[in-house]
Amino acid sequence: MGDWNLVEDKIDRSPQHDDDPGVTSEMARLKASLDLVDGWRLSNPEARSFSWEGTTGNERRKIFSRIDRIYTTRKTWVITNEYNIINCDFSDHDGVSVRVRDASAIKTGKGEMKLNLNILKHPIFEKELERLLYKLEKQLDKYRKQVKGKLKPGKEQSLHNLRTRYNPQKLWCNYKTGILEASAQATQARRTEIMKAHRRAEREIKKAKRNLARCEPADEETCRKALSKCKKTLSNYNKEARNNRTHITEAKWYKDGERMTKRWFGLNKTRKEGTGIKSLLKGTAGGETSNPAEMLEIARDYHSKLQSEPAMDGSRELAIESILSNVERKLNEKESKDMEKQVSYMEIYGAMKKAPCGKAPGPDRILNELWKSELKRRQKEEGHERPCIAVLMTKVLQDIKAYGPIDTRFSEARMGLLYKKKDKRDIQNYRPITLLNTDYKLYTKVISNHLREVTPSLIHKDQAGFMPKRSIYDQMKIVELMIRWCENSENNGMILCLDQEKAYDRIDLRYLWRTLEAFGFPKLFIERVRNMYKAASTAIRINRFVSELFNIRRGVQQGDPMSCLLYNLVIEPLIESVRKSLLKGFKVNEELRRVLVKVYADDTTIFLGNEDKPEELQACLDQFCKVSTARFNSLKMEIIPVGTKTFRSELIMSRKFNGWEIQEEIHIAQDGEAV
Repeated sequence: MGDWNLVEDKIDRSPQHDDDPGVTSEMARLKASLDLVDGWRLSNPEARSFSWEGTTGNERRKIFSRIDRIYTTRKTWVITNEYNIINCDFSDHDGVSVRVRDASAIKTGKGEMKLNLNILKHPIFEKELERLLYKLEKQLDKYRKQVKGKLKPGKEQSLHNLRTRYNPQKLWCNYKTGILEASAQATQARRTEIMKAHRRAEREIKKAKRNLARCEPADEETCRKALSKCKKTLSNYNKEARNNRTHITEAKWYKDGERMTKRWFGLNKTRKEGTGIKSLLKGTAGGETSNPAEMLEIARDYHSKLQSEPAMDGSRELAIESILSNVERKLNEKESKDMEKQVSYMEIYGAMKKAPCGKAPGPDRILNELWKSELKRRQKEEGHERPCIAVLMTKVLQDIKAYGPIDTRFSEARMGLLYKKKDKRDIQNYRPITLLNTDYKLYTKVISNHLREVTPSLIHKDQAGFMPKRSIYDQMKIVELMIRWCENSENNGMILCLDQEKAYDRIDLRYLWRTLEAFGFPKLFIERVRNMYKAASTAIRINRFVSELFNIRRGVQQGDPMSCLLYNLVIEPLIESVRKSLLKGFKVNEELRRVLVKVYADDTTIFLGNEDKPEELQACLDQFCKVSTARFNSLKMEIIPVGTKTFRSELIMSRKFNGWEIQEEIHIAQDGEAV
């Protein structure tokens, strides 16, 4: 395909004339040898249309030709259709296109509509958004006034009846539904405006092309000028949108330049062949399926079982008490009171302003850009008492904190699956990412900020994951330095890199609540977090198809701002039990504390000296797995031998360390091998 600079028949030129016979005969020979056909001409045997416009002679007469063509083999032509010549407003050549049917292509669904950011300043949307804001403010004020007299003892039934009519959470969800409806209405209006203008211009172009095809030779010059004018009109419609995109790109370039931002990585990363899931194994039933409904059922069944509540027995209760007895650091009285404080307007306002843009939306399909634009819109309208979205959201979130999520739509989620490695057909080889509603994430971001204030005093410095003023680079540097130190000082041992299977998803929530109690978190705070998980439900999204909802009764959700710190608290008793075990690790000198364990979220690195018994470590891991229902994946476990070259070679050859026979599936790194 491309610009061939010749035509095979004079019908493809205006004014009509034959091309050089020598050139056309060579073209015919090439086509015959490769069994090629001109797809557009085969689909339109008698039609006249042109892809290039130019001028000739001193009189600057307009000339047209169809020199841009797509050729295909006769065998391939049967699976192609929709050969088109597309108007291009930034070149003297028009584009040529074809649709190719792929029998092996992944079947995709319609997906879920998300808020259209292009209509945030559309008059229809702005007017409806303002009306919805005033309506919500009026309803919340009415609720606040009526609830004052029903908070006294004996008025519980009256309060219940009032909350049934004016529940702030349901009013908020109805407000968000109204936003989507207004977005759809404004999008349709904007699309209609653009389409009308384009269709009018395209009709004029088709009319001019018909006139050119049917006109007498004497009138061709006039018809060609008319066609050129019509194409220029359509070009002007497209130019504005293209210029807007150009200005946005230039602004981003001036702002970010060559810094390694999200945009930079997006431009420079390797493009993958596709992110869809072609098929999944049926498990015990055998075989595989590419049917969307069956794939959704396989994924839903796997994750609903994975995140169902595990059984609790007496031995687990004793194990939980035993491992939590290692917790020594607790919240003081002031910190405990701070964790009970109510959500404030300034916290919501700050979280809203700092919320990242360009993130995938949750089930409500509303993006952070809407909340941020609403804040800016209110700041510009000085002297106009427009309701503040941060104030209204604060009132709703305070209600959620007091009563828990009543409307389940608030804590509903979508689960996306990202392929990791190994067999693409195995559902276990996909990492689940939870897409949550933006207002839910703003609320849990505030909770996360409260946790960030107290967790540094609760979690040992060995844990660097998502902790203020701690970095993964510190952990990596320690590993690198210990490898060198062990070799120079001839201290033999190993560095054991552990990996958990579905770490966030497997944590038993009952163990999480007990852990929070052990760290001294007040019951009111624990109950608030527990309420968020009681109402949690999710649906799996595969190839734009969405499964039925299922409840989350196990694990913390990846994508939730508070999940990372909650998980750090969950794994801290394990790290503490390793530190209190008989394991010694490496002691560099008397001034520095021993190097035994380093953690980044769930990625755990253990340093075992020549006298350490792996059975001690295994006992700690088994106890943690029992209480939390976590599982360590031996297939992803890696060992780095450290010390003298002789010791490292012997360990690799014998696969033995202090009586421990290393399983075959555990990888032992060779010298110089990256892990």
